[in-house]
Amino acid sequence: MTSMLSTGRFRRTARTALAAGATVCALAALSGCEKPTPVATVTIGSDSVTSEASCWNDGKKLSEKELKKCAEGNGKRKIDFGEGDVLRFGVDSDIAEKGWQVFLANQELLEPTTKTYKTFDGSQLRYSALPKETDLVIAQVNSAGKKEAEGFYGLWHFTLVKES
Repeated sequence: MTSMLSTGRFRRTARTALAAGATVCALAALSGCEKPTPVATVTIGSDSVTSEASCWNDGKKLSEKELKKCAEGNGKRKIDFGEGDVLRFGVDSDIAEKGWQVFLANQELLEPTTKTYKTFDGSQLRYSALPKETDLVIAQVNSAGKKEAEGFYGLWHFTLVKES
């Protein structure tokens, strides 16, 4: 009888140890994951491209060094753009909270906003003056009157490709 109690107690202890070990392993695996960055989307017609931030410091202001490195804009998502197309921009609410704006070829395209969605009438652009591929950057900026410093908090790089 004593051996049966010992065997039952051993199994229960082994199960508890295995469950605890599995929990520790799962927590260790999760701690190695990075939190995804907020996303921005550009839509033209029925085509959309979505991108995570190419520069992100977990919502903190980017340093000059980070901005210079990020200006190279690796991993730009491309989308076709025709003359007179309407450009639609959407951002996560995490981006909109501080404020964001859009730059085309390093020029301000849209004023800062705290909305999650904006449109731009492409007929306002001098389409013929644009190169075949044009850089488009969505930037999180402090335009909502928050106490944080002025500057850039995140950048999302895209490329507009002129239709032939």
